[in-house]
Amino acid sequence: MRSSLVFHAPEPQAGGPQPSPEVMEEMQKLMPDYADALYSAGVFVIDVESCDAALAWAEKFPGTNYGVLEVRAAAVSYIDGRWEQP
Repeated sequence: MRSSLVFHAPEPQAGGPQPSPEVMEEMQKLMPDYADALYSAGVFVIDVESCDAALAWAEKFPGTNYGVLEVRAAAVSYIDGRWEQP
């Protein structure tokens, strides 16, 4: 099952909640490890066994205390030169 992970956060000028400098620093420290692990599973669109597995990746995202990470099933993927549907 291919799933897209989409992060939504308010723009700074929109007046929404903003992370404190400490939270932002912690998120920046955690992001490289998360990105490296995600890269080994598939960047931006991950190929996982189930919706629960996609949600597990979303739960690991360091920025969820600042915004929302949306998980969506990918309807069609372009893999190895051809279009595939799950």
